[in-house]
Amino acid sequence: MHSLWYEEREAPFPEHNLQVNSNPNELFNHCFVFANPTGDFPAGWMKYRGSKNAEFIWEQDEKDVFGIMIRNRIAHQTASICQQRSYAVPVYDKQVWEIGAKIKVNAPLWINIKVHHVCKSSRVLGSSQDFLLDQQNDYCSGLVTIPAGVDFAYIELGTRQAGVIWVEDVVFRRVFPLEKYSTNAQGRINVNTIEVLKKIAEPVEVRGSVELKGVLPNVHILKNVIDLYEDLTAEPLLKYSKVQDISQLNLYSFCVINLGPHNALIQVQISPDGINWVNDGPELRVIPNIGQAFTANYFLRYIRLACTSGGNKATHLKIFFQAQA
Repeated sequence: MHSLWYEEREAPFPEHNLQVNSNPNELFNHCFVFANPTGDFPAGWMKYRGSKNAEFIWEQDEKDVFGIMIRNRIAHQTASICQQRSYAVPVYDKQVWEIGAKIKVNAPLWINIKVHHVCKSSRVLGSSQDFLLDQQNDYCSGLVTIPAGVDFAYIELGTRQAGVIWVEDVVFRRVFPLEKYSTNAQGRINVNTIEVLKKIAEPVEVRGSVELKGVLPNVHILKNVIDLYEDLTAEPLLKYSKVQDISQLNLYSFCVINLGPHNALIQVQISPDGINWVNDGPELRVIPNIGQAFTANYFLRYIRLACTSGGNKATHLKIFFQAQA
């Protein structure tokens, strides 16, 4: 590792699979390019747990990609790096954030990513997720919802298993509310802009009857709302979403959000019996960090989505199904 101060050097993003579109990565020095004042570790990061059982090396590979190698010698003893608290990211309650990382391993290994939520009282809450990585799958990601009363969040990443990991990039970016809506510093929707009229109401996680009372006397609209979602990893081989029976539904749609680093190919399929399936419409590409809505052109009783990464490595999808009866 070169012991110099990288004050104005650009990060080597061309070598990264993490693609940032409208939702930027909020972590300072997330790909470990800049050095701290002593030049011995990335700025904004520190060796956190495992000083006695692990080795931490900040290094640069032959492609000029920076990373932190963590060699954990003892199983069931955590070895992790952590953001310095002074570089914590401003957040607001009920926001939804993606956490993730690009990590190389030489054998299957469990990785833990923890979000430390800092409350106004300086109390720290934790939100933790575990991911199993192998030599073919070097990216992991999940979603966290910010608890009430939290002002800042910072990230810890590591493993409790014996082995070696090479952390190339860490992700923390807001996925709700989306940047395309006008928001204030806390992520709340601004109500003084005409663009707010275009915002779709937040989905209600309920399956049942919802009564909407109108402004006129004795006016009642009764809607049966279905709001479901599932997580699916698109791989080179086809995978399928859960089958939905749409025979009693008036309106329905799928929405696929690609939270991974690679493109996904999505195909609507319909069936008269839930056994024999036919394609409905063209196969559509969903690129990273983008959502796409899907519905059928023809009616048959059952519907599902066929998903693949199109020969790429795996990519994580969140699939929503919403309907009104």
